[in-house]
Amino acid sequence: MKIKLRSLISSLPLLLSMSCTSSPDPKLVSELDALARTPAKTATIPGAANYTAMPIKAGQWVHYLITDKDGHRSSMRQQVWSKGDGPESFWFEMESITPGSRSTTRSLISISEDARQKAKPGRYEYTADQFVKIKRLIDWRQGNSQADELPPVAVQMMGGAIGKISFLSASRIHGQTNTTVKAGTFQRCFQMDSTVTTSFATSGIKGCVHPAVPLSGLVQAEDDKGSKWELIGFGTDAKDSLIKVPVKSSY
Repeated sequence: MKIKLRSLISSLPLLLSMSCTSSPDPKLVSELDALARTPAKTATIPGAANYTAMPIKAGQWVHYLITDKDGHRSSMRQQVWSKGDGPESFWFEMESITPGSRSTTRSLISISEDARQKAKPGRYEYTADQFVKIKRLIDWRQGNSQADELPPVAVQMMGGAIGKISFLSASRIHGQTNTTVKAGTFQRCFQMDSTVTTSFATSGIKGCVHPAVPLSGLVQAEDDKGSKWELIGFGTDAKDSLIKVPVKSSY
């Protein structure tokens, strides 16, 4: 068995996800309820004996329904909007919907990784020191007629808080199983336990990944706060930006 995970893209949304404090919007609540009622697709996605994370390319996207321990729903769609300004640099977009708000960000991110893999009887361990630098950040909030880009000095001032994040990710693959979610039935998913530590948070994640799913490969997961993640859609054909209004650039 050969394993090559991409734990950064998996863990970043979990670590940076925020709870909603706004009053519920009936339209957003209805949208989230509709996602929850969506039946599982009948598609069956074949598995493989080995797992290698799909190389990041423009057009890749994933969409998750998230349910916290109290039953509150939210959703997160992440996509690669375009190639960035270097070999490991990409523009990522992420749309987050909670009962009280819809927000979309576009971030120019560069990624580097020093990974180590070790085989043990019945499982594989994968440890990675990862560095993500957010070079530019654009934010669009529901109801705003334009998206605003943070000035360069603001991104730099964030420093270790968000401008540059160091990840120590330890993942253990301990088996394979068939998993059915709203996006379909994934054969031979790799069962994973992962702990991700940064300068500002630690998150434990149990779930399964599949090589047919782009970005993190995540099909289903539960974090140590009791929130459950379920894949409801994925692909490599995203063409349109998630930001539907003009962008006021700081450059």
